[in-house]
Amino acid sequence: NGAFNAPKDRTPNRDETARAMANASKLYERGDVRGAAQQFKIAARGNDAGAQLQLGLMYEKGIGVEQDSHEAAAYYFDAAKQGHPQAMKNLGQMYEFGNGVQEDWEEAAIWYQRGAEKGNVSAQAALARAYQFGIGVPQDRGESIRWSRQAMMNGDRGSEEWVRKLSSPTNFIGFRTEEERDLVMGNKLRTASGMLGGDPEGITFRNEGERLQWLRQFAAGLDAEEGQRNQRQQQPFRSDYYGSGTGRVRE
Repeated sequence: NGAFNAPKDRTPNRDETARAMANASKLYERGDVRGAAQQFKIAARGNDAGAQLQLGLMYEKGIGVEQDSHEAAAYYFDAAKQGHPQAMKNLGQMYEFGNGVQEDWEEAAIWYQRGAEKGNVSAQAALARAYQFGIGVPQDRGESIRWSRQAMMNGDRGSEEWVRKLSSPTNFIGFRTEEERDLVMGNKLRTASGMLGGDPEGITFRNEGERLQWLRQFAAGLDAEEGQRNQRQQQPFRSDYYGSGTGRVRE
């Protein structure tokens, strides 16, 4: 199959790196993911950013190697340092969800931004989402729309829907996760007017805990408003008329 093992005590040269990449691609296409992983590792030692990205994916998903989020993040970082935009987006996602690295939303936003500025469509969509929910950047509906529109122009169909939704100021920004939805909505019927306050405008959340705490306060405010409204609706009707059929307003 043309595979070879470059000595691990030195960096493979350019020809060895290229040969390992070619072998890795062939083995992967044949379904030999373990063999492909070994060849990708040789190419990664030769500083091939594509190989480093591929190994990040394989370690993240456990394809051809034992699943290891820490190794995945390390390979994404190596590729991102070399300017690979998809690796930048993937690394940002690892930081957002605390997968293989410590959760750090500000670091996540930095890598989303770098990938987005290099034209990577998934990084642009991720940055739009960061501005939508305040993930490591000040929450900004306008910036979210701008980056969603950029991702849409580059072919991301999901971003088109967000451009439409967020462009209407009467539409709520939505929820980042199902946990957020359950926290705010529960089994309650929320009014559209109440949800208009759901933009944490200008707030930067550094982690999931900070955002959930803000949403708890938001939900508590909704509960208080709805409780007052229900109380008003249950109060007995008090007429401003007196007598029977006189129709005169009490002076």
